[in-house]
Amino acid sequence: MEKIQKKTKFNLLVKNPRFKFKQFVITMKEYSNGFSDRFEVFTYNKDNNQYIISPGVNTYLIYLIRMTDSKLFKYLKGHNECISVLNYFKNDKNKNEEEYILSVDIKGILIIWDINKDFNIKHKINTKEYVIFSSIIVFNINNIDNYIITSNSYIQENDNSSYSKIYSLSKGKFIKNLKNTNYNKTYYIFSWHNKKRNIIYEVECCLGKISIIDIVKNEIYHEFLKCGIEEAFTSGFIYNKNNNDYLCTSSMHGEIKFWNLENGRLEKKIYSGNYNLQAMIQWSDKYVIFSDNNNNKSFKILDIDLFKIISNIGGKHKKPIICIKKINHNIYGNILITSGTDKSIIIWDLK
Repeated sequence: MEKIQKKTKFNLLVKNPRFKFKQFVITMKEYSNGFSDRFEVFTYNKDNNQYIISPGVNTYLIYLIRMTDSKLFKYLKGHNECISVLNYFKNDKNKNEEEYILSVDIKGILIIWDINKDFNIKHKINTKEYVIFSSIIVFNINNIDNYIITSNSYIQENDNSSYSKIYSLSKGKFIKNLKNTNYNKTYYIFSWHNKKRNIIYEVECCLGKISIIDIVKNEIYHEFLKCGIEEAFTSGFIYNKNNNDYLCTSSMHGEIKFWNLENGRLEKKIYSGNYNLQAMIQWSDKYVIFSDNNNNKSFKILDIDLFKIISNIGGKHKKPIICIKKINHNIYGNILITSGTDKSIIIWDLK
């Protein structure tokens, strides 16, 4: 990688982020069978290098690729089936700065890899689920414990195993099923800290609905239902505006929707075209970046204030983009990294 002076951190309030192709990082030998997160990026404290974490299909390995020279740092072996979930989590609110890789394979075997203990396996859990599309770690639940939360992608009302489940991160033990999640075919989950109520919720983006569940009380806070057409909600995030929390979601049939979490109403929606929306991130308070999983090989920028798609950027991936990450690169500052079904991972810099 070329030696240049490190850029200052990007001002997230800048008008219309204008991305340009910077470089191909790697061409993956394999990519996962997952639904949303196909790779992760983290900085390893022991050498201060940044690494891309990428799962294999045929080998069932997890590869750690050094970003500076695209060389293999190491691989993690623990799964015997294709990996469907791969995520990185860091708890920087305690002095130990816990860091973990969470992986799940298509047989429902979940592994927690402890990065600060030489990537040793902390827990290996048989969730007894079918295919899991999304799992997370939630830290600092009422200062009692940290939780692992798994989701359910197979609706089987009378099957006690087909729930989203909570496990203890410290002990790896099952705690409880999340209420009514056996009715959910879930594609994506994330946590939401409602600061007004000081409650942490799990948000499930599902087929036909979005469920928001109080993790501690195990109560449903709200459900947003499909509007006519059979929607499959594939991604989402929470953002705050004028001291109110809003939920932004994407769907397989091409709509991005904004929901008011105070009154439960749909505030706005935009149809982005005939796209199978799968990857979406919040770039800043003003901009959302999303891609599709059909024939378009670009990503687009949505201005939240104008509620308008203002940019269409592509031309480098040979196949559709299916994963987008925003990171603070050691050299380039805040950048975008994309991957596609062509197995390439690309850095996009700011003009």
